[in-house]
This record gives sequence, C-alpha cells and structure tokens, in this order.
Amino acid sequence: MLKTTMFQDSLSLTKLLSLYLLSEPPLLGHARSVFDQTENPNTFTCNSVIQSYAKTIGPEEAIAFYAQILHKGTKPNWYTFALLSKASANLGDLQVSMEIHSQAIKLGLDQDAFVMNSMLHAYASCGGMEFAHEMFNEMAHRDVVSWTAVIAGYARNGRSREALELFFLMGGKDFMPDEITMICMPNVGAWIYPVSYSIKWEKRIWFHGTQW
Repeated sequence: MLKTTMFQDSLSLTKLLSLYLLSEPPLLGHARSVFDQTENPNTFTCNSVIQSYAKTIGPEEAIAFYAQILHKGTKPNWYTFALLSKASANLGDLQVSMEIHSQAIKLGLDQDAFVMNSMLHAYASCGGMEFAHEMFNEMAHRDVVSWTAVIAGYARNGRSREALELFFLMGGKDFMPDEITMICMPNVGAWIYPVSYSIKWEKRIWFHGTQW
C-alpha cells in the first residue's frame, strides 16, 4: 500500500482501520499496513488494534503491539491498560502483568479504579495472589469489583480459607457482595449460611431465591 497524505489524517485513518478491523474476519494485515505508515496514530486507533489482536491472534501479540505504539509516540490511556491487563490475564504470565502494572504507575494511571481492578484480575489469573493482595491493600478507593477480584482469585487458586476471610471482611467494611461475588465463593451454601447473621449489613441479600 502506497503512503499518501490520507494516512496523516487521524479521522480518515480511524475510519479506514475501523473498516478493516470490523470486517469478518478482521483484515489485520491491511490494518497493520495502514498503521505502520501513519506517523501519529491516535490512542483510539491503537486501542482498536490491540483489541483486535487480542481477539483474533492472541494476547501475546496484542501486548507486543503496545511497545510499537510507544515507539510512535502515542500516549496510552486507561482503556489501553484495561485491554493489556485482560491480555496478560489470558496469557497467564505473571512477569508480563508486573511489567504492565509498572507502566501504568509510571503514566499516573495507578489511581484509576478501572485500571487497578483490571490489574487485580490479571494478577489473580496469573497466580500472583501476594501481588494482588498487596495492591488491594494499597488501593485508596475500593469497590465491590475490587473485593470480588481478589476473592475470586483466592478461590480460583485453591485458597478457600483466604477467600472466605476476605469475603467476611468485605461485609464488615459495609460492602455489599453482588451475585458475581457469591458465584465465585467456594462451597458458598455450606460455609456462609450458619454465620451470616453475625455480619451487620444494612441490607439482606437475595441469592438464587434464598434470603440470608
């Protein structure tokens, strides 16, 4: 494909890339050719390529592409790191997750709740529960997604006791678990019901038709 002034127009580039990326199947070769000939791709465009790579080729290629957008001087945003975190979770590589987390901190995105929750999920998916819990403890603002990510991580990694302890601590901190939290709990019916009334919550939780 010949380089033309069209590829210097961010709007035209985005439209052309969208055409390639939304094709069925995505025309990643053509999209990459256009991207490589673009001097200043915008963040939205780069995120679209990362997302398509992750869905069609694999998480490793999506993460590798991130280094190339930095080389072009494109500044990643919170959504970039949400995509990278998901890719590293699917890859299951703890070292890669740590590097992505480090990059997010350097760029000042370590206070973004969406990014941090995505990183919690990535660490948990890679078996790095010590890193996940340390990060969780250092978070200034936690929500139910934060709690659930760590609880689910412990449950997924066979650490049921820690999952249960954190679940009950969640209630003591006045956070209401949602259905996703409940689903990830190990042996939830056998473990939770006998002690549920000792937790002082303002609401009653309905889960699969059971009030407790």
